[in-house]
Amino acid sequence: MYISVDQFYAAPWSEAFLQGSRIRTATNHTQPYTPLENILITMLEYAKTILLKVSFDKILFEKELRKALRMLAPTELVELKEWCYQQFARLYRRILNRVFTQSTTA
Repeated sequence: MYISVDQFYAAPWSEAFLQGSRIRTATNHTQPYTPLENILITMLEYAKTILLKVSFDKILFEKELRKALRMLAPTELVELKEWCYQQFARLYRRILNRVFTQSTTA
């Protein structure tokens, strides 16, 4: 699942994110930002970026994690779960356990 370039640029964080950062292009190589028309960002990458940005607040983190679970494909959920436990298990293990347990029972 991909978002369009217009959706990417419309996101409120995109300006700060793009300044001096590296992004993935359609060829899946990381390059310094250039305004290319063929930039593709998967919803999984988008969700990871958002979770990293909101990880300072546990309530916001849980809210964004639940949103990510609603918008991702089942195959992406497995990858997100593994990544979340690698990145946030020390901070938010209880939240991760609760959210991922509820998502598998729903």
